[in-house]
Amino acid sequence: MLKSLRTHYLPPRPGTIGPDDIAVVTDILRASSVIVAALSAGAKCVRPFLEIDDAIEAAKLDPEALLCGERTGIKVPGFDLGNSPGDFTSDRCRGRTAFMTTTNGTRAILAATGAKLVKILAFTNMSATVKCLEGFEGTIHLVGSGTDGYESWEDVLACGMAADRLISAGFEAADDTTRIAVAMFRNELGAVDPAPGTFRTKLGQVLRRGRGGRRVREIGLEKDIDEVARFDDFAILCQVKADPWRIVAN
Repeated sequence: MLKSLRTHYLPPRPGTIGPDDIAVVTDILRASSVIVAALSAGAKCVRPFLEIDDAIEAAKLDPEALLCGERTGIKVPGFDLGNSPGDFTSDRCRGRTAFMTTTNGTRAILAATGAKLVKILAFTNMSATVKCLEGFEGTIHLVGSGTDGYESWEDVLACGMAADRLISAGFEAADDTTRIAVAMFRNELGAVDPAPGTFRTKLGQVLRRGRGGRRVREIGLEKDIDEVARFDDFAILCQVKADPWRIVAN
């Protein structure tokens, strides 16, 4: 069976991802980075919701609920946490379920649930995620969340890095969006020294140039860029499960 890659800079229309395919969803700034941080900090799971009211109602059934999320980048009033990865510490997360709703990321995750397997990708768990996909036979869809219906610089960059590594492992780019994402990654970061400190510094600089990075800086959360740029800090796999929809570490 062909090992192929398809890339979507925005969540694709229903039916695009087949029931035998794998979807890998990323929202670097910041939902996927938060999910990795929360699960690494000991959260039982992260439950994604489209709407604020739905998250609030579901959380009422859990006395240990951790309500988290944002709208236009800013923490939802009354929520425990916003969408800053560094706030998801073990003291806050361990043993608790995070009920999460964000402007873009949770929507992209739920849009990909037609796949037989959905993984969550951030720069902070890049190598672990790519490694677990290398032996798959079939089609992998790399899905960016975008920002307000527009392509996202940082998501395309992450998809390009994952695709570049998977192509080295024997996958074939099946569309031009994958080739463009790979070319963008190679142009921006392909020649950077892979030493952790050097790479993270350059990655943070690159992320600041995109619209999402500028927006995070405008609302006073520039520290989040350095958090999402902590390349490979977590050797954790994040997978979406059903009934109810939730993301767990595996």
